[in-house]
Amino acid sequence: MLDNSKRGSRTLFWMKFVLASMIVEVALLSLIYVMYGQALQATDPISAETGLSFLVLVILCSLCVGLSLVVEWLYWLFWLYRAEKNLRTMASTRFSPILAIICSCLPWIGQLFHYFVLKDMVNVQQGILQSRGLRFVEVPAKMMDGWLAMMIAAAVISFWGESHASTLFI
Repeated sequence: MLDNSKRGSRTLFWMKFVLASMIVEVALLSLIYVMYGQALQATDPISAETGLSFLVLVILCSLCVGLSLVVEWLYWLFWLYRAEKNLRTMASTRFSPILAIICSCLPWIGQLFHYFVLKDMVNVQQGILQSRGLRFVEVPAKMMDGWLAMMIAAAVISFWGESHASTLFI
């Protein structure tokens, strides 16, 4: 279990890193827009140097965030595989390690499968700890259900359409 804790902490580190890098990218892109926005919106043609520097900065920011997303995703998948595999040595779970990975990698609905995989892992692990008489902090069902609601909301918003999403926050 200690090995899973280390893997989980690495995964959480990369999730935090991705969030921080996205915040930095939004700040940089906002700064770039403020610096070059007038030149880009003007009817006068912009200089090749201004346009090229704008393009290079946007591409570099996007590459950095994309690379950190890939690293975080790989750590997540490796952690999920090892956690399922280690848990199956003590009890049976609904998902095999490979099935958990495949379900997590499905486009659009993979995020929803995370809920079912993790809920099964939580229930099995809590059952094992309880049967052995070990103390543990129980994961509230409201937290898991709230996470499912957030995943569904994210999926709905992503398919909503640009015209509806822009009026959603006004």
